[in-house]
Amino acid sequence: MGTNDTPLKILVVDDEHTVREVVGELLVASGHQVRTATDGREALRLMEAENFHLVLSDIRMPRMDGLQLLDEVMERHPGTRVMLFTGYGSIPDAVGAMRRGALGYITKPVDFPRLLSDIQALAQDLHLSSRGAQLMTEMLRRFQLGLPASRNRRMNNLLQLTINRIADSDASVLVTGESGTGKELMASLIHRFSPRRDGPFVRVSAAAIPPTLLESELFGHVRGAFTGADRDRKGRVAEAEGGTLFLDEIGELRPDLQAKLLRVLQEREFEPLGSSRTCKVNVRLISATNRDLPRAIASGEFRPDLYYRLNVLEIHLPPLRERREDLPELVEFILGRHCQRLKRALPRVEEEVLAHLATLDWPGNIRELENLLERCLLHCGEALDLASLPMDYRRPPAASSLHPWGADLASLTLDEARERFEQDLLARVLEEEDGNVSACSRRLGIARKNLQAKLKRLGLEPAHFRRRAGTVGVNSAPLPADMERDADSHNAQSKQSGHS
Repeated sequence: MGTNDTPLKILVVDDEHTVREVVGELLVASGHQVRTATDGREALRLMEAENFHLVLSDIRMPRMDGLQLLDEVMERHPGTRVMLFTGYGSIPDAVGAMRRGALGYITKPVDFPRLLSDIQALAQDLHLSSRGAQLMTEMLRRFQLGLPASRNRRMNNLLQLTINRIADSDASVLVTGESGTGKELMASLIHRFSPRRDGPFVRVSAAAIPPTLLESELFGHVRGAFTGADRDRKGRVAEAEGGTLFLDEIGELRPDLQAKLLRVLQEREFEPLGSSRTCKVNVRLISATNRDLPRAIASGEFRPDLYYRLNVLEIHLPPLRERREDLPELVEFILGRHCQRLKRALPRVEEEVLAHLATLDWPGNIRELENLLERCLLHCGEALDLASLPMDYRRPPAASSLHPWGADLASLTLDEARERFEQDLLARVLEEEDGNVSACSRRLGIARKNLQAKLKRLGLEPAHFRRRAGTVGVNSAPLPADMERDADSHNAQSKQSGHS
């Protein structure tokens, strides 16, 4: 198993002894816990006594076949995923089973590399969901103790607004932000503090489900709606009754489903696939996207009327590069959780590592930080130092990877803009003075001790700016012209004062 995965509890169901034995041994060798059953009835008995992440079942079995087992699992154990084994002659049944909720199917003879790949993807998905829940728990603990949930003032204000105001409303919420910024976490937070907290929180990713199956997944279907639909199935919208429906990657929704979702928001009603019966529903919708929906509207890919219904309240999550001051707490929390899982001592994090991490751009945001720290634990001992970082993380980012200084200027407060300017100016002077703090203090007209304190607060490590081919300091993109003139004037005055 990869380092990003968690061991799964898997139930293998097949009337062929050889299949059960070979598949079971393969999964155990990959780090999973495995139980076996000879048919659907035995599988259900085992599931009454134990919880499983995944059921791997043959379709053709005596007494209770795989399709009947799928329906029972969906009804009795909705948190358990089901994947089916099938012969080539039964592929239409397997495709129909996916419409009824199966995770997927594997043809016989079993393609073991594909099976392991699918299970690994499921393990990673479950692991990411678990990490998000744990991070939310820690954030709420800090909030309830009266502590700032974030060192970043903008992020902390956003969290307080969400908990105190947005959660209490029943209006639709659109959560925007880059991939990995915690949009699902924010949706969970809203639900947890809302009047609907005792109702279900149902998550659907429009990008993770094939477009041909998404309508049935959202709205359900009736018996006979398509090949393989031998019984009615409730959709995720109906499952969220009285609670919250979180629709992730909503920008990927195809036009006909956009129209059906708009009706749910306007009229609080829908029809299951293949039915003319209108169903009433009472749900709160929270949606999320990393796409530019106004641009998608301009290109005709997204309905403007649906956008306005979704965007009654909008929460924009800042990327990690705009809240670098949260890195120390995030690093400590993430390492602590990984060490607990790995049953190893928490390493000491060297200050130079935290300072270096603050210079990185984090295009993958918190998810990227999670993966980096998990890799670091494989190489570090009692201390996590710069040598523990993978080679591709040891150098400051190239100038071409950084965002222009003024790209988000209009969204900053005055204090944030001043801090950003100081960070960029100090990075440029450090680079030009080859990381010499004394030279920088003389050039800027600031006491060396005060400069060192400011560099530490802004996450700038002088050692990273010493002359090395092909590397630059953090955020070293050109300054706006008026601020560059101010900086030049300030430097000239400092030099005329005798470098005191």
